[in-house]
Amino acid sequence: MNEIPTVSGADQLTYLYLNGYVKADFPSKGLRKEFERCLLSLDEKGNKQQFLPVTSAQAPETSNDHIEKQLYELVSKPSYRYIARQMTWKFTNRYGHEIYCLTPTESQLSALILAIKPRKNKLSRPMVLVGYSQASLASRLPNVDVKRLTKVSPCSIIKSIKGTMPNIDVDKLKLIVSEILSLSTNRGDNDQDRALNYILYQNLAIYSRTYGILYDEEGGCQSAPNARLANIQVLPMMSGDRHVVKVVFEYQNTHGGGSQSWYSAVDVTDEYPFLLGSFERFLPRY
Repeated sequence: MNEIPTVSGADQLTYLYLNGYVKADFPSKGLRKEFERCLLSLDEKGNKQQFLPVTSAQAPETSNDHIEKQLYELVSKPSYRYIARQMTWKFTNRYGHEIYCLTPTESQLSALILAIKPRKNKLSRPMVLVGYSQASLASRLPNVDVKRLTKVSPCSIIKSIKGTMPNIDVDKLKLIVSEILSLSTNRGDNDQDRALNYILYQNLAIYSRTYGILYDEEGGCQSAPNARLANIQVLPMMSGDRHVVKVVFEYQNTHGGGSQSWYSAVDVTDEYPFLLGSFERFLPRY
C-alpha cells in the first residue's frame, strides 16, 4: 500500500483532492519586467527579436486588465517557458480565495499554462487537483506537490449525461448540476471532503438519479419537481485497514412526508480515491 512519507510538526503531509482554479503571480518585480521586456521584443507576427526596438528605453508597464491574456500567449511559447517555471502558481476556490501554492513538475507545467488560457466567457478554467499538501512556516499558504491536474467543467458533465438520457430537459439538469457542484467548495484536505469532491466529478450517476427523483426518468415533463435534495451526510468508516467514506443524499418528497436516501461509497486510503459502487439505495440503521 502506498503511504505518505511521515514527517512531524509543520511539515506534515496531507492527501488532497479538490477542484478550483489556477492563478499565476510574479514573485518579483524583476520577473515581471522580464515578462514585459519579452512582450516588447515580439514583432507584429509574434516572432521573438533579440533586441528591443531602438525607440524603447525600457520595458513598459503592462495593464492588469490584459495581463492574463498576454501571459498565456507568451509562456505558451517554448522559448519563454523559463518564465513559467519561475512564476508562483496558486490554486484558488470558486470565490477567488487563494488556498494552496503549487509545485508542478515540468510535464505538469503545460496543464498549468493551459489553465490560465482566457476563455470567451471570461471565467477561469475549472481544474481538479490531486496532490500532497505540506504546511510551511515560511509561507502563508500550504505548498502542494502536484500529482495530477485535469480540466473539468459542468458542461462536460451535462454533455455526458445527455448522451445517455436524450430526452432530458437540459435547463433542469443544469440547475441540478450547479447546485450539487456547489458542495465542492472546500479545501479537499480530509477524508470526508476528498470523498465528496471525488464523487461530484467522477460519479455521474448522482446527477442522473437526482434528476429522475426530482422529475421523472423519461425527461421531466412536469414543470415543478416531485422532490428536493434535502440533506447530504458524509459518513467516514473503516473497512479492514481501508478508509472508506459513504456520501449519502437524502431526498424529500414535495407532495408528502416521504423521503428516500441514496449513497456512493469511496475508498480514500491512498492518494487516488476510487468508487466502491455506483449510486445505491441507503437504508439507515437505528
